[in-house]
Amino acid sequence: MGLPQSSPALFFALLFFALLFFALLFFAVPFFAVPFFAALAFAVPFLAPLFAAALAVPFDAGSAWPFEAPVAGLFAAAFGSPAVTRDRMAMALAQFIRSLVSARSRFDAVFTGGGAPDRASRASRTPTGTGGLRRSAAVSRRATSGQRLQAGQVIRVPPHAPRDWQKKNEVRATPPRERDVRELQARVLYSDPYILAIDKPAGLPVQGGTGTRRHLDAMLDVFQQDGQRPRLVHRLDRDTSGVLVLARSASAASALAQGFRSRLAKKLYWAIVVGTPQPLSGRVDLPLSKLPGRLGERVGADRADGARAITDYRLIDHAGREASWLALQPITGRTHQLRVHCLALGTPILGDGKYGGAAAFLPGLAPKIRLHLHARALRIPHPAGGLLTIEAPLPAAMQETWRFFGFGLDGRSLRSAGWTDDPDP
Repeated sequence: MGLPQSSPALFFALLFFALLFFALLFFAVPFFAVPFFAALAFAVPFLAPLFAAALAVPFDAGSAWPFEAPVAGLFAAAFGSPAVTRDRMAMALAQFIRSLVSARSRFDAVFTGGGAPDRASRASRTPTGTGGLRRSAAVSRRATSGQRLQAGQVIRVPPHAPRDWQKKNEVRATPPRERDVRELQARVLYSDPYILAIDKPAGLPVQGGTGTRRHLDAMLDVFQQDGQRPRLVHRLDRDTSGVLVLARSASAASALAQGFRSRLAKKLYWAIVVGTPQPLSGRVDLPLSKLPGRLGERVGADRADGARAITDYRLIDHAGREASWLALQPITGRTHQLRVHCLALGTPILGDGKYGGAAAFLPGLAPKIRLHLHARALRIPHPAGGLLTIEAPLPAAMQETWRFFGFGLDGRSLRSAGWTDDPDP
């Protein structure tokens, strides 16, 4: 084995400090085991690449090496032989680097709670069919986001245990208050052996989530029938009010889910938006995808990779150019679809600060006015046959806003704000 061609000054400087560090191993471990291994754990990622880089830089093998005589003397004392060659010193350095890697793996096993590594999990290298090397999980480095797998590599997934912050955020739903139960029972719009429909109030989440104690799903026991609690088959956003349909049984849930996927199912929403859309009626065909971040559930336009989202809209009434009453019929059912599509028209829904920001609010109204989006009606195939249409009246708070802008709620206005036939998407 010939000594690799490397820069003499860099090589022997690193070799000299490596020997000093190696000598500390014998003196420090018996007295300062924990501090030593802690320092070693942090030093290995920096020292090992330096040694490897030093061995890879070309140099003239015939030139004199700095510190060659004193380093050779140290090797002679360590190995009990005066015949110390450059080849032997290079072999010792390579062995030293392997020792550093092994010491790091032992530190990981002992000081991260895994105990001392057994023989089966120690660093092992086994020839593969392609002539490569396969390393055991005990000495593997943590994978990076851009790392590619190679033949023979082993993947280890550590057992999952909830973090402290996850445990803190695991909030059990509180038992429903008697007042909430009475209000929910008063909001029943339709009930039969197959279906239960309620008028969901704005501000009540349909299901629980991080930090959510009060939600609709936790209150459904009050509607049990024959020992079965109603099942959710679709959802409304927390801040959206209106028709919400539940299934009385598993078979009804399956039939309703199929009905929602059919072209016979229709949804009608009413909204007040800031401004007036152009044109006054039409179709928004804008793909959507979820947005990453810590601002909660959000979606945005994504024409390249988003899921197709289609909404038909019609102007029912308007107050100059300040605000408009729209009838919205979603053809698809993406998360926050109506809110993002109204924003895309340049008319954010009134009170939708999440997507519209300051532009979603108007002077003269409450500064923290609620989202003005209401699930007005739902038409769906009934599990027993035929079509079922359910309507929910406007909440009292939204009726005040309708009156503020002079939007009538007489029979003519209601008829014009009703269903329209929609072509296939």
